[in-house]
Amino acid sequence: MAACVTLVQAQATLKVAPLIVSRTLPFRIGHYDCQQKLGGSYGEIYFAADSRDGRIVLVKFMEPFGQPAMFRQRFLIEARVACQCVHPNLIQTYEAGEMDGHYALVVEAPQGETLRTLIDRGMFADEAQALSISWQIAHAMAFLHQFGIVHRDLKPENIIVSAEGQVKLFDFGIARLSESRLQTEGDVGSSPLYMAPEQVRGEQATKQSDIYAFGVVLFHLLTRTHPYKLSGHEDLYNAIVFRDPNLEPLLQRGLRNAQAIEVVTACLQKGPAARPQSFDLVESYLQQFAPISSANTAAMLRAMSLPPPVPGMGPKVFEGARIVASLDAARAAAAAAAAKEIKVEPAKKSKPLLWAALAGFVIIAGLGFAAWRFWPGMGRSVMAAKPSSGPLRGGSMTQVPLCQAMIGRDKEVVQVAPFEIDRMEVSNREFLQFCLDARYPKPYGAADKDPELPVVNVSIADARAYAKWAGKRLPTALEWETAARGTDGRKFPWGEEPLIERANVGNTGYLARVNARGDGASPYGALNMIGNVWEWVDQPAKLTPEMVQRLQHMFQPPIDLNESAFQIRGGSYMHSTTAQSFEELVWDFAVVPERSKRMDIGFRCARDSR
Repeated sequence: MAACVTLVQAQATLKVAPLIVSRTLPFRIGHYDCQQKLGGSYGEIYFAADSRDGRIVLVKFMEPFGQPAMFRQRFLIEARVACQCVHPNLIQTYEAGEMDGHYALVVEAPQGETLRTLIDRGMFADEAQALSISWQIAHAMAFLHQFGIVHRDLKPENIIVSAEGQVKLFDFGIARLSESRLQTEGDVGSSPLYMAPEQVRGEQATKQSDIYAFGVVLFHLLTRTHPYKLSGHEDLYNAIVFRDPNLEPLLQRGLRNAQAIEVVTACLQKGPAARPQSFDLVESYLQQFAPISSANTAAMLRAMSLPPPVPGMGPKVFEGARIVASLDAARAAAAAAAAKEIKVEPAKKSKPLLWAALAGFVIIAGLGFAAWRFWPGMGRSVMAAKPSSGPLRGGSMTQVPLCQAMIGRDKEVVQVAPFEIDRMEVSNREFLQFCLDARYPKPYGAADKDPELPVVNVSIADARAYAKWAGKRLPTALEWETAARGTDGRKFPWGEEPLIERANVGNTGYLARVNARGDGASPYGALNMIGNVWEWVDQPAKLTPEMVQRLQHMFQPPIDLNESAFQIRGGSYMHSTTAQSFEELVWDFAVVPERSKRMDIGFRCARDSR
């Protein structure tokens, strides 16, 4: 749990006097035995042992009496959020509130050294190690931003690295909720070296300010220096606002992964709108360097096979980026671990005389059950299936009656049989419930994201497995387009006007919840048919030699021209659109290999009308 709000933050931000409390060590507050004072410029921080289980924690005090009411309100609101932010790369907040007349935070005691100390000692000179550290930082920041938390003080001093190489963001300093209105005079933020131009100008820090700070941290990790040479604070501030960063140290480093320079350059853009618009985009490149451990081998294996965004449809900063396997040995180890993780143990033998009469039934039923329940989790293709006779699961559906629809660029009139289709894309919450029920591997990142965001990083086999569990199937291309544009061949789900604000496209940099943009609903009430995520449809397609050439290094084993491929429909939040391409999204499609798993491909389900 991240220590999202601290005593240091509150007192530094509001310019209140440091809290000085004379205590004789050791002493107890609540059920915490405080044993050692850590000091600091503001407030009091103690190492303490939890008397219930002996766990070592940090207790941070603030004084409620004499502090502004806004201060206390802000502390309680933001600390409440901090207690919900559980992530492997964030220091956990265990408790926040009043204890024996004092407001206090109880947080995980960090194990390791600050990134600043390790850099100064010459650690992470290896490029892959440095990028592995940066991925973990981006991974944590993407999670925080999903909670609406702006860090505002991201720097190596606030990053702890354990002896095993695990990163934890520590002491969020003056982090706060991005939508919070509880701002005060002097609420400036980050350390000067890591401040974005808008912060230097005195403007409010945003998520893009955190992305700028991340760019400086990554620059520091790779070069042991900073992007600006300075003679004092005034010179530094002028450089941040007006001068281009000095990239020469990056170029001299001779990086094997040239795209790392691209990432740094993009993060250090002067204008917030010119930077990557979310940490998801940064993480999507760096995840190839994610450390492989026994806890995440399967997820990392899936992540390493992610293809890049379709050229022309992804963020400009990552055009040409290529996600490849880091190490053959690591991949082999991950594959073996993943296979072991999902291995199905055979049932114990029963007494033959007792069950001889039922042997045939047991074998047939057992094989059928195993095929339904386990084979998709072992990566086997799942053929499109008729809806099961079991209970209907997943989101609500909308009815599309028997009709004649106008389809494609030329609005060809086609007879469409009646069907039902999900009103919304399948969410993380719905897919994770399927994973729990069916013992199916979780998609990469799904457990860390907002449960109401659309599930991504799923292949068409994953989508079919979910649909079968839900008593549904995937829509055909004809059904998808009919549900999106109705029977009148309209240009957009909502009508003829190109209202881009009704669709999450244009390289916005963020996913929207599945119930977002109700004003962009189709004639049948289906949401986000354009934008948000591309959607798998049950429509086979052919790869071209150009596609194979572009993608051959993105998959293991390499892409083959005869490999199965399918259509995806509707565009995504990473789709850089023009007036023409925006109009084409309702009927056009892209083609991707069957095994593709991308951070901008999801799905919705359909079924025959009943």
